[in-house]
Order: sequence, then structure tokens, then C-alpha cells
Amino acid sequence: HVLAQQSHYIYGTLSFASSHPKLSPFVSSDHEFLSLMAQWIGGEIERQQRTEQLQAYATQLEHTHKELAEAHDRALEVSRLKSEFLATMSHEIRTPMNGITGMTELLIATGLNERQQYYASIVLRETDHLLRIINDILDFSKMEAGRVALGHEGFSPLTVVESVASLLSPQAAAKQLAVMSYVAPNVPTVLYGDASRLRQILLNLVGNAIKFTDRGDVLIEINIREITTTTAMLYCTV
Repeated sequence: HVLAQQSHYIYGTLSFASSHPKLSPFVSSDHEFLSLMAQWIGGEIERQQRTEQLQAYATQLEHTHKELAEAHDRALEVSRLKSEFLATMSHEIRTPMNGITGMTELLIATGLNERQQYYASIVLRETDHLLRIINDILDFSKMEAGRVALGHEGFSPLTVVESVASLLSPQAAAKQLAVMSYVAPNVPTVLYGDASRLRQILLNLVGNAIKFTDRGDVLIEINIREITTTTAMLYCTV
């Protein structure tokens, strides 16, 4: 019996039998021949196993590729449905918002007293801010790019801070808090950038500050970190 083995793994034994007696005993060359044959058989068994493993791996890869292709098709379909939804909803959402803006402007033009004018102006300003956010959401090209492009227009940092403070003051007053603001004297009166984004960030920060503050005041502070003849970097703290 000669072991049929390859790569140090035993697959079985190699046996020979005959109905006729062997006239001469086995010699070393016979043993070498049987050993080589056993190694060849072991190699063939190993090759067959490797082939079956590769076929199983190829089948698994094909299945995975099919699943990925189906997932890709589903993602494209979702993207198409999203585009159709945005295209359909764009007009329906913008129309009532523009109506609110127009009616608020008409209301301000009527004979309101000073307090009513103040409240109506807040409604108009916040409606405009909300409409800007809606426009960004409905702007499909910006969404597909994975970013919202920043605007570049002149604005007053002081006006932005004061508008945030005035809007959230009633919410703070309900907790017996006060919203205060400070703009450093060296902050330029007019800057060019995206006032809407700055305002949105401050609204989020101040809103959270009011939410998690039980006593005292909430202070919005704007300072200059760096300034050159053409650029200015604001440092905002709440």
C-alpha cells in the first residue's frame, strides 16, 4: 500500500491486486513507480477540488454581481421618482409661500400700528427665509451635486444677528430668559456672502442654547478673527 498524498494531505491509499501470482518480488523501482503514481493521483484530486472551489467562487461572484446590478437599478428608479416628485411639488409648495409673502406685504402697507408693523415685518422676513430654504431643497441640481452652493450678496452682519435675536426672543421669554446680541465695532457694516446660511446657523445655535439654558441670558456675539482689504473671517459664538 502506498499513500496517495499531495501537499502533505492524505487522500487515501493506492492498492494493487492480481489473480496471478507475481513471479518476482517488488524492487525499489516498483516502489518508486507506485509512489509517483500515488503523487499524481493525489495531485489530480487536489486539482479537481481547487477547480470545484473556483467554480463555487465564480458562482458566488456572479450572484453578488447580479444583486449589485439590481440594487443599482433600484437606486436609479428611486432617483427618477425623486426627480418626478420634486418637479411636481415645486410649483405646489412655492405658490402658497409666494402668496403668504404677497399678502403680508399688502398687510404691512395698510394702516397698522407700530407693534403690528413689527410683527408683520417678522412674518415677512421669516417667510422669505423659509422660501429660500424650500428653494434650496427643491433645487435638484444642488441636491444631486451633494452640496448647496453658497450665495454671494451684500448683507449686514448686525441686521442678521438682530433678526435672529428678535425672532427667538419670545421663545426665550417663555423661559424667563433674554436673547442679547453684540457685534464688535471692527466688524464691517456690509459684507458679501450668504446671509441666509449664517442666519440659519445662528437660529440653530440660539434655539439649542434657549432649549438647554434654565436661567440667565443667551448672548450672540460676532467678532472678527481675520480681516484683509478684501476678505473678513467672522467669529460667531452663542
